Amino acid sequence: MLLTDKNLATPLTQSNLHTLLCSYLSGSENSCSIGGMGALAEFHATSPTVLQSRDNYFCANSELGCVSIKIRSDQEVLAYETLGKQPDTWRWGLVLSIPQESCSLAHYTVLREIGRDSNANNPAHRNDLLFDIGTGIPHVQFCIRTNENELISLLQQHEGTAIATPGNPILDIIAKASPHRVVRSQTARIEVYQKIDPHKTPIGPHTHLLPKLLRGKISQTSSVPLPPTQALQLTIHPENPLFDSYGHRRKFDKAAYNRFLPTLIAFSAPEFRAEKIRLRAALSDRVSPENYPPPKSYLTRTAHEIELRQQTHLSSEKKYINQWRKKRRNHHV
Repeated sequence: MLLTDKNLATPLTQSNLHTLLCSYLSGSENSCSIGGMGALAEFHATSPTVLQSRDNYFCANSELGCVSIKIRSDQEVLAYETLGKQPDTWRWGLVLSIPQESCSLAHYTVLREIGRDSNANNPAHRNDLLFDIGTGIPHVQFCIRTNENELISLLQQHEGTAIATPGNPILDIIAKASPHRVVRSQTARIEVYQKIDPHKTPIGPHTHLLPKLLRGKISQTSSVPLPPTQALQLTIHPENPLFDSYGHRRKFDKAAYNRFLPTLIAFSAPEFRAEKIRLRAALSDRVSPENYPPPKSYLTRTAHEIELRQQTHLSSEKKYINQWRKKRRNHHV
Protein backbone atom coordinates (compact mmCIF):
# COMPACT_ATOMS: atom_id res chain seq x y z
CA MET A 1 0.00 0.00 0.00
CA LEU A 2 1.32 3.43 -0.91
CA LEU A 3 1.80 6.11 1.71
CA THR A 4 -0.64 8.94 1.03
CA ASP A 5 -1.27 12.33 2.57
CA LYS A 6 -4.02 10.78 4.71
CA ASN A 7 -1.35 8.88 6.62
CA LEU A 8 0.48 12.01 7.73
CA ALA A 9 0.50 12.86 11.42
CA THR A 10 -0.91 16.11 12.81
CA PRO A 11 1.58 18.91 12.01
CA LEU A 12 3.75 20.28 14.79
CA THR A 13 3.78 24.01 15.51
CA GLN A 14 6.44 26.48 16.58
CA SER A 15 5.00 26.39 20.10
CA ASN A 16 6.15 22.77 20.31
CA LEU A 17 9.80 23.69 19.70
CA HIS A 18 10.82 23.12 23.31
CA THR A 19 9.27 19.64 23.33
CA LEU A 20 10.82 18.97 19.94
CA LEU A 21 14.32 19.76 21.21
CA CYS A 22 13.88 17.54 24.24
CA SER A 23 12.80 14.61 22.09
CA TYR A 24 15.61 14.92 19.55
CA LEU A 25 18.55 15.79 21.80
CA SER A 26 18.03 13.27 24.58
CA GLY A 27 18.31 10.09 22.51
CA SER A 28 21.60 8.53 21.41
CA GLU A 29 20.15 7.70 17.98
CA ASN A 30 20.00 11.43 17.17
CA SER A 31 22.72 14.09 17.08
CA CYS A 32 23.23 17.79 16.42
CA SER A 33 26.01 19.97 15.07
CA ILE A 34 27.33 23.53 14.82
CA GLY A 35 29.83 24.68 12.22
CA GLY A 36 30.54 24.06 8.56
CA MET A 37 32.58 21.95 6.17
CA GLY A 38 36.03 21.63 7.68
CA ALA A 39 35.19 22.71 11.22
CA LEU A 40 32.31 21.05 12.99
CA ALA A 41 31.24 20.15 16.53
CA GLU A 42 28.80 17.29 17.02
CA PHE A 43 26.84 16.33 20.10
CA HIS A 44 25.68 12.73 20.53
CA ALA A 45 23.87 11.91 23.76
CA THR A 46 25.66 9.41 25.97
CA SER A 47 24.34 7.76 29.09
CA PRO A 48 23.57 9.39 31.40
CA THR A 49 22.41 12.61 29.74
CA VAL A 50 20.88 15.29 31.97
CA LEU A 51 18.30 17.62 30.46
CA GLN A 52 17.93 21.14 31.85
CA SER A 53 15.13 23.31 30.51
CA ARG A 54 13.03 26.35 31.13
CA ASP A 55 10.85 28.53 28.92
CA ASN A 56 13.57 29.91 26.64
CA TYR A 57 16.54 27.66 27.37
CA PHE A 58 17.45 24.02 26.79
CA CYS A 59 20.57 22.06 27.68
CA ALA A 60 21.51 18.40 27.24
CA ASN A 61 24.59 17.58 29.32
CA SER A 62 26.68 14.41 29.49
CA GLU A 63 30.08 13.58 30.96
CA LEU A 64 31.66 14.01 27.50
CA GLY A 65 30.04 17.28 26.45
CA CYS A 66 26.88 19.32 26.24
CA VAL A 67 24.66 21.29 23.89
CA SER A 68 22.72 24.35 24.99
CA ILE A 69 20.19 26.41 23.06
CA LYS A 70 18.49 29.75 23.65
CA ILE A 71 15.01 29.74 22.16
CA ARG A 72 14.20 33.13 20.64
CA SER A 73 11.02 34.62 19.26
CA ASP A 74 12.70 35.22 15.89
CA GLN A 75 14.02 31.65 15.60
CA GLU A 76 13.01 29.77 12.47
CA VAL A 77 12.84 25.99 12.09
CA LEU A 78 13.37 24.22 8.76
CA ALA A 79 13.17 20.47 8.15
CA TYR A 80 14.92 19.24 5.02
CA GLU A 81 15.85 16.16 3.02
CA THR A 82 18.80 15.76 0.67
CA LEU A 83 19.86 13.06 -1.77
CA GLY A 84 22.10 10.26 -0.50
CA LYS A 85 25.04 8.83 -2.45
CA GLN A 86 23.34 5.47 -3.06
CA PRO A 87 20.35 5.55 -5.47
CA ASP A 88 17.84 4.50 -2.80
CA THR A 89 19.06 6.68 0.09
CA TRP A 90 18.53 10.16 1.47
CA ARG A 91 19.66 12.33 4.36
CA TRP A 92 17.52 14.59 6.46
CA GLY A 93 17.72 17.09 9.28
CA LEU A 94 16.27 20.04 11.11
CA VAL A 95 17.97 23.44 11.18
CA LEU A 96 17.43 26.33 13.58
CA SER A 97 18.21 29.79 12.22
CA ILE A 98 17.76 33.48 13.00
CA PRO A 99 17.68 36.51 10.67
CA GLN A 100 21.09 37.55 9.36
CA GLU A 101 20.42 41.08 10.57
CA SER A 102 20.12 39.79 14.16
CA CYS A 103 23.61 38.28 14.17
CA SER A 104 26.29 40.12 16.10
CA LEU A 105 28.66 37.25 16.92
CA ALA A 106 32.14 38.06 15.63
CA HIS A 107 33.93 35.41 13.59
CA TYR A 108 37.62 35.34 12.83
CA THR A 109 39.96 34.03 10.14
CA VAL A 110 43.02 33.94 12.43
CA LEU A 111 43.76 32.65 15.92
CA ARG A 112 42.53 35.13 18.51
CA GLU A 113 42.12 35.20 22.29
CA ILE A 114 38.56 36.28 23.10
CA GLY A 115 38.44 36.23 26.92
CA ARG A 116 36.95 34.20 29.74
CA ASP A 117 34.19 31.71 29.04
CA SER A 118 31.61 33.33 31.31
CA ASN A 119 28.83 31.23 29.73
CA ALA A 120 30.44 27.83 30.32
CA ASN A 121 27.87 25.22 31.25
CA ASN A 122 29.98 24.15 34.24
CA PRO A 123 30.74 27.10 36.59
CA ALA A 124 34.19 25.58 37.24
CA HIS A 125 35.24 26.59 33.70
CA ARG A 126 33.93 30.15 33.64
CA ASN A 127 37.38 31.61 34.34
CA ASP A 128 39.04 29.51 31.63
CA LEU A 129 40.26 31.34 28.53
CA LEU A 130 38.70 30.96 25.10
CA PHE A 131 40.73 31.12 21.89
CA ASP A 132 38.89 31.33 18.57
CA ILE A 133 41.07 29.33 16.19
CA GLY A 134 39.91 31.34 13.18
CA THR A 135 37.92 29.05 10.89
CA GLY A 136 36.22 31.97 9.15
CA ILE A 137 32.82 30.24 9.16
CA PRO A 138 30.12 32.96 9.25
CA HIS A 139 28.13 33.29 12.48
CA VAL A 140 30.20 30.60 14.23
CA GLN A 141 33.07 30.74 16.71
CA PHE A 142 35.17 27.56 16.85
CA CYS A 143 37.10 27.86 20.11
CA ILE A 144 39.29 25.93 22.47
CA ARG A 145 39.04 26.50 26.22
CA THR A 146 41.89 26.10 28.69
CA ASN A 147 43.38 27.19 32.01
CA GLU A 148 46.75 25.54 31.29
CA ASN A 149 49.47 28.21 31.39
CA GLU A 150 51.80 26.42 28.97
CA LEU A 151 49.09 26.00 26.34
CA ILE A 152 47.91 29.58 26.84
CA SER A 153 51.45 30.84 26.27
CA LEU A 154 51.85 28.81 23.07
CA LEU A 155 48.50 30.00 21.73
CA GLN A 156 49.33 33.62 22.50
CA GLN A 157 52.62 33.25 20.62
CA HIS A 158 50.73 32.18 17.49
CA GLU A 159 47.89 34.68 17.82
CA GLY A 160 47.09 36.28 14.47
CA THR A 161 48.08 33.26 12.36
CA ALA A 162 45.72 31.34 10.07
CA ILE A 163 45.27 27.65 10.91
CA ALA A 164 44.60 26.74 7.28
CA THR A 165 48.09 27.89 6.28
CA PRO A 166 50.26 24.84 5.42
CA GLY A 167 52.93 24.25 8.07
CA ASN A 168 51.16 26.12 10.87
CA PRO A 169 51.99 24.09 14.03
CA ILE A 170 49.00 25.25 16.05
CA LEU A 171 46.76 22.29 15.18
CA ASP A 172 49.41 19.81 16.34
CA ILE A 173 49.77 21.81 19.56
CA ILE A 174 46.01 21.70 20.15
CA ALA A 175 45.74 17.98 19.32
CA LYS A 176 48.54 17.12 21.75
CA ALA A 177 47.04 19.21 24.58
CA SER A 178 43.45 18.07 23.82
CA PRO A 179 41.68 20.98 25.57
CA HIS A 180 37.91 21.45 25.71
CA ARG A 181 36.39 22.62 22.45
CA VAL A 182 33.58 25.17 22.47
CA VAL A 183 31.76 25.81 19.20
CA ARG A 184 29.02 28.38 19.34
CA SER A 185 26.59 30.37 17.26
CA GLN A 186 24.44 33.28 18.35
CA THR A 187 21.85 31.03 20.01
CA ALA A 188 23.50 27.62 20.51
CA ARG A 189 26.74 26.12 21.75
CA ILE A 190 28.33 22.69 21.88
CA GLU A 191 31.04 21.96 24.43
CA VAL A 192 33.23 18.89 23.92
CA TYR A 193 35.16 17.58 26.92
CA GLN A 194 36.50 14.25 25.73
CA LYS A 195 40.02 13.86 24.37
CA ILE A 196 40.89 14.46 20.74
CA ASP A 197 41.47 11.17 18.91
CA PRO A 198 43.71 11.78 15.86
CA HIS A 199 43.00 8.34 14.37
CA LYS A 200 39.23 7.76 14.54
CA THR A 201 35.99 9.53 15.32
CA PRO A 202 35.11 8.81 18.97
CA ILE A 203 31.68 7.88 20.28
CA GLY A 204 29.78 10.79 21.82
CA PRO A 205 30.45 14.54 21.50
CA HIS A 206 33.43 15.33 19.26
CA THR A 207 34.84 17.85 16.79
CA HIS A 208 36.16 17.71 13.24
CA LEU A 209 38.81 20.15 12.03
CA LEU A 210 40.05 19.77 8.45
CA PRO A 211 42.09 22.74 7.16
CA LYS A 212 41.97 21.56 3.53
CA LEU A 213 38.19 21.87 3.53
CA LEU A 214 38.41 25.26 5.22
CA ARG A 215 40.69 26.46 2.44
CA GLY A 216 38.05 25.33 -0.06
CA LYS A 217 35.41 27.49 1.67
CA ILE A 218 32.64 24.92 1.11
CA SER A 219 29.36 25.82 2.78
CA GLN A 220 27.70 23.20 4.98
CA THR A 221 24.29 24.55 3.95
CA SER A 222 24.83 24.29 0.18
CA SER A 223 22.24 21.48 -0.06
CA VAL A 224 19.86 22.87 2.58
CA PRO A 225 17.18 25.27 1.25
CA LEU A 226 17.86 27.90 3.92
CA PRO A 227 16.84 31.40 2.74
CA PRO A 228 19.83 33.74 2.29
CA THR A 229 18.27 36.08 4.83
CA GLN A 230 18.70 33.44 7.56
CA ALA A 231 21.82 32.53 9.58
CA LEU A 232 22.24 28.87 10.53
CA GLN A 233 22.53 28.33 14.29
CA LEU A 234 22.18 24.58 14.90
CA THR A 235 21.52 21.47 12.84
CA ILE A 236 19.70 18.48 14.34
CA HIS A 237 20.29 15.09 12.72
CA PRO A 238 17.42 12.70 13.53
CA GLU A 239 17.91 8.96 13.24
CA ASN A 240 18.04 7.89 9.60
CA PRO A 241 15.98 4.79 8.76
CA LEU A 242 18.72 3.42 6.49
CA PHE A 243 21.85 4.13 8.56
CA ASP A 244 22.80 3.53 12.18
CA SER A 245 24.43 6.18 14.38
CA TYR A 246 27.86 5.21 13.01
CA GLY A 247 26.78 5.73 9.39
CA HIS A 248 26.64 2.02 8.58
CA ARG A 249 23.92 0.80 6.21
CA ARG A 250 21.12 -1.24 7.78
CA LYS A 251 17.72 -2.66 6.90
CA PHE A 252 15.04 0.01 6.41
CA ASP A 253 13.54 1.00 9.77
CA LYS A 254 9.99 2.17 9.12
CA ALA A 255 9.50 3.25 12.73
CA ALA A 256 12.44 5.67 12.42
CA TYR A 257 10.96 6.98 9.17
CA ASN A 258 7.59 7.56 10.81
CA ARG A 259 9.11 9.37 13.81
CA PHE A 260 10.55 12.18 11.67
CA LEU A 261 7.60 12.40 9.28
CA PRO A 262 5.42 14.82 11.32
CA THR A 263 8.41 17.11 11.84
CA LEU A 264 9.14 17.09 8.11
CA ILE A 265 5.55 17.90 7.22
CA ALA A 266 5.35 20.69 9.81
CA PHE A 267 8.64 22.44 9.07
CA SER A 268 9.75 21.67 5.49
CA ALA A 269 9.71 24.32 2.77
CA PRO A 270 6.14 24.66 1.38
CA GLU A 271 7.29 24.04 -2.21
CA PHE A 272 9.18 20.91 -1.17
CA ARG A 273 6.30 19.57 0.90
CA ALA A 274 3.74 20.29 -1.83
CA GLU A 275 5.64 18.26 -4.43
CA LYS A 276 5.94 15.25 -2.11
CA ILE A 277 2.20 15.35 -1.40
CA ARG A 278 1.39 15.85 -5.11
CA LEU A 279 3.49 12.84 -6.05
CA ARG A 280 2.00 10.67 -3.29
CA ALA A 281 -1.49 11.50 -4.53
CA ALA A 282 -0.51 10.57 -8.09
CA LEU A 283 1.00 7.27 -6.98
CA SER A 284 -2.07 6.49 -4.92
CA ASP A 285 -4.29 7.14 -7.96
CA ARG A 286 -2.06 4.94 -10.16
CA VAL A 287 -1.23 7.80 -12.52
CA SER A 288 1.11 6.88 -15.36
CA PRO A 289 4.50 8.64 -15.04
CA GLU A 290 4.10 9.89 -18.63
CA ASN A 291 0.97 11.81 -17.57
CA TYR A 292 2.54 13.50 -14.57
CA PRO A 293 3.56 17.16 -15.07
CA PRO A 294 7.24 17.18 -14.04
CA PRO A 295 8.48 19.42 -11.21
CA LYS A 296 10.23 22.55 -12.48
CA SER A 297 12.55 23.83 -9.73
CA TYR A 298 15.66 22.24 -8.21
CA LEU A 299 13.90 22.00 -4.86
CA THR A 300 10.80 20.27 -6.22
CA ARG A 301 12.87 17.92 -8.40
CA THR A 302 14.80 16.95 -5.28
CA ALA A 303 11.54 16.37 -3.38
CA HIS A 304 10.26 14.23 -6.26
CA GLU A 305 13.38 12.06 -6.41
CA ILE A 306 13.54 11.59 -2.63
CA GLU A 307 9.87 10.60 -2.49
CA LEU A 308 10.45 7.94 -5.14
CA ARG A 309 13.48 6.65 -3.23
CA GLN A 310 11.40 6.43 -0.07
CA GLN A 311 8.58 4.64 -1.87
CA THR A 312 11.02 1.91 -2.94
CA HIS A 313 11.13 1.01 0.77
CA LEU A 314 7.54 1.87 1.72
CA SER A 315 5.48 0.54 -1.17
CA SER A 316 4.62 -3.08 -1.88
CA GLU A 317 4.11 -2.17 -5.56
CA LYS A 318 7.76 -2.32 -6.55
CA LYS A 319 7.15 -2.76 -10.29
CA TYR A 320 4.98 0.35 -10.46
CA ILE A 321 7.50 2.45 -8.49
CA ASN A 322 10.31 1.21 -10.73
CA GLN A 323 8.39 2.45 -13.78
CA TRP A 324 8.45 5.92 -12.26
CA ARG A 325 12.11 5.65 -11.34
CA LYS A 326 13.03 4.48 -14.84
CA LYS A 327 11.42 7.60 -16.27
CA ARG A 328 13.11 9.70 -13.58
CA ARG A 329 16.55 8.44 -14.57
CA ASN A 330 16.17 10.26 -17.87
CA HIS A 331 16.11 13.55 -15.97
CA HIS A 332 18.69 15.09 -13.64
CA VAL A 333 17.97 16.64 -10.26
